[in-house]
Amino acid sequence: MKILESIITVNDKSLENKLIDLLHQFDTVKITDVIKNKIELIEKMSITKPDILFIYLDTNEWDINDLINQFQRPPFIIGITSKVYNALSLLENGLFDILTPKLDGEKFYKKIVKILRIVRHFTIDNQGVAESKSHYRGSRNVGIPGKGYIFVKYKKANTKLNFDDILCVNNTGNSLRIELTNGKICYHTSTLKKFYSLLPNDKFLRINKSTVINVEKIDNLTKGEVFIKKHRFKVSRIYSKALKDTLLHGR
Repeated sequence: MKILESIITVNDKSLENKLIDLLHQFDTVKITDVIKNKIELIEKMSITKPDILFIYLDTNEWDINDLINQFQRPPFIIGITSKVYNALSLLENGLFDILTPKLDGEKFYKKIVKILRIVRHFTIDNQGVAESKSHYRGSRNVGIPGKGYIFVKYKKANTKLNFDDILCVNNTGNSLRIELTNGKICYHTSTLKKFYSLLPNDKFLRINKSTVINVEKIDNLTKGEVFIKKHRFKVSRIYSKALKDTLLHGR
């Protein structure tokens, strides 16, 4: 997949550092410039064509609607603003998405993933075949180069989990219970279906209505059951063929 070039335009040092730290977690997104003011941005945009523009909107220095009409718009403009009541107007005027200055790690990850999926969908692969629209909309996450983790959120805490450290995920009704290889338990406020869609499908498989397992951690299996460390999980009939195909042939 191509490397996406991005420009950051903020005049707040703390926000700038946090944004840079978040973007450095993506091998497929490169920061080409960090810009402080309107004039510099217009000059830079006249000679470069970034894929993503991050722009801080809570400033009196510019009007975003006027500003983006002074240069060729990049494919993805992400505005950073605490004035979320203006979000609809901003989106209608050409912004791809909105972030708040808090830069929640999980929400940031999801927005960048959305961009990468769109780009991947419209990019010709190495065999010269474009991904079909149905495959793009219906497929599970196949993983992003250099992305080996996910953020989970419970109450007000965001926790970074490496995919390799996740043993299994269980739906408890009100939240997801995530057990790690070191025995630690984490919780995540989400549905199992939604969380499962964000996991790489070469590592994780749903085996019943309430359980997702890391297939690389399976110790033993019998007809209708899998064993992972001290756990014994029932495998529903509708998921048994997928489990067998995964273990015997890979994906």
